[in-house]
Amino acid sequence: MLESEKKFQHLIDEIYEAARIDTYNNISPKNYGTGDLLYSNEVHTLKLIAENEGLNQNELAEKTYRRKGTVSVTVDKLESKGLIEKRVDLEDRRRSCLFVTEKGRLVHEKHADYDNEIYKKMRAGIKVTDEQLDNAIYVLGECLKYFRSNIYHAKTCAVTDSK
Repeated sequence: MLESEKKFQHLIDEIYEAARIDTYNNISPKNYGTGDLLYSNEVHTLKLIAENEGLNQNELAEKTYRRKGTVSVTVDKLESKGLIEKRVDLEDRRRSCLFVTEKGRLVHEKHADYDNEIYKKMRAGIKVTDEQLDNAIYVLGECLKYFRSNIYHAKTCAVTDSK
């Protein structure tokens, strides 16, 4: 294996480890000022709805890379907590559009504040230059482009023995 291939493999391994740490870190639900406990996937789903008000559940499933059934459960939880509401689409009455309520907006703002504090602490504890950050952003962006363009293909391909 070439040295650049080893480095790239190491980078991907580091990304997966960061994802595992993030998952572990977000096991417990948090209160964002309303008394409701929200899991990470709920508050990040709320964030996507707040940033894309009026989208439907199919569009939300695409944005979250989750199955429609999984998104439906999360949307129902957010709606039952009074954080979002479904409104019938005036152009297509079979479709419901998702909107954030005032309570949901408050949670969204508190979550943004929480994330910003985490980011500040991380930035203070990680000693890298702006150039290194720019390079990291570029490489991660390229990885994401690849993942996005190949996500459906990868789900349909079986892992085979290369012998």
